[in-house]
Amino acid sequence: MAFIYSNGKEFHGYYRSPEPGTTADSVLNQLDRLGVQYIVQDQIFGTMSNYLQLIGTTYPTRLKLVYQVGQDRPAALYEILPR
Repeated sequence: MAFIYSNGKEFHGYYRSPEPGTTADSVLNQLDRLGVQYIVQDQIFGTMSNYLQLIGTTYPTRLKLVYQVGQDRPAALYEILPR
């Protein structure tokens, strides 16, 4: 579905929660290698929430809330700020 709404732009999906021992640095390094600048956090599956929590706990200034929609179960767009 994300591919349909991306207008052909490259999209990297995460389908599993982080493995035990995954660090914020390993997640940020992978996202950097892939050229990912934004993360969409949904509240339906919560997979990205787990990754965002890892990053936000270790580097609270690396994530910037760009946009949020919804109230009961909001979805949000975050920008990954440079180091």
